[in-house]
Amino acid sequence: MKILVTGAGGFIGSHLTDFFLARGDSVFALDSVPWDARNYLWVHRDNHRLRYFCDSILNEGLMRYLVRETEAVYHLAAAVGLDNVIGQVLKVIEVNVRGTELVLRLAAEQKRRVLFTSTSEIGGKSPKLPFREDDDRVLGPTIVDRWVYSETKALGEYMCFGYHRAGLPVSIVRFFNVYGPRLDREGSGRVITRFLRQALQNQPIAVIGDGKQTRCFTYISDVIQGVVAAGERPAAIGGIFNLGTPVETSINELVEIVCKTVGHRPPVKYVGLDEVYGKGYEDIARRVPDVERARRVLDWVATTPLEIGIWETFRWLSSCTVLPDDDIDG
Repeated sequence: MKILVTGAGGFIGSHLTDFFLARGDSVFALDSVPWDARNYLWVHRDNHRLRYFCDSILNEGLMRYLVRETEAVYHLAAAVGLDNVIGQVLKVIEVNVRGTELVLRLAAEQKRRVLFTSTSEIGGKSPKLPFREDDDRVLGPTIVDRWVYSETKALGEYMCFGYHRAGLPVSIVRFFNVYGPRLDREGSGRVITRFLRQALQNQPIAVIGDGKQTRCFTYISDVIQGVVAAGERPAAIGGIFNLGTPVETSINELVEIVCKTVGHRPPVKYVGLDEVYGKGYEDIARRVPDVERARRVLDWVATTPLEIGIWETFRWLSSCTVLPDDDIDG
């Protein structure tokens, strides 16, 4: 197949591109990440089945060409990560809403199948656990920047359903704290690479809050299998699927696993939320996915134990000549 991957230079997008190239597909990869040795896809620079376009998702002329020349669209491009959300509301809206509408409109014109990547942030701070795909949403006030990412992804989902009712074959996946090699300055779950980096440099491990908050960390190779299944199975069309593990891990437990992986125990320091993010952020105590729909429709479950995934992430981070310079993240 000829496949368009937007956001192909990022953490998940690059792994997805790796998968398609290894399978024998041709990939048209779009990202604003420069095409040089620091690009995760640079290892494929001699592969004639990869065409890389360093440009914006908002370039309508280019997007029209890319959608026309490919058979399926995996839309991952988005403003994601706290650095790109807090204080940058208009940028988030422009990329996540305008960009998604453009992709869907062009795909509808060309009758291309679309896989749209959404987020566990959709559920907000709902106290109902585990999060089901059709649960009510509970969000904070609009004066808190944190919620704009959830809102723009929700608008993306609304647009997907609107275009689907008009005939577009589209599926949606929601990610829950994806982690693994290449996760440095972007995406939910990067607390793992921050802890590993701090431990490697023998710095204090900085825990935001009391460390009792939990997350369901999901390894990248598991997630890629789910993304591909949702993008290709006929039964997935018109559906939303949580991609995550239902296994909760507290941040304090994560510290212990990281220390065991690295082989020594640096001191741990606890940092107040306001000290790091000011008033533009609001933390969530727990976020757990209900994955029954993904199991039933996609025949998908996350199988990689956290200890194994962290070990693989540690091996990647140890091989970096320059460690990713993450800011503090929760």
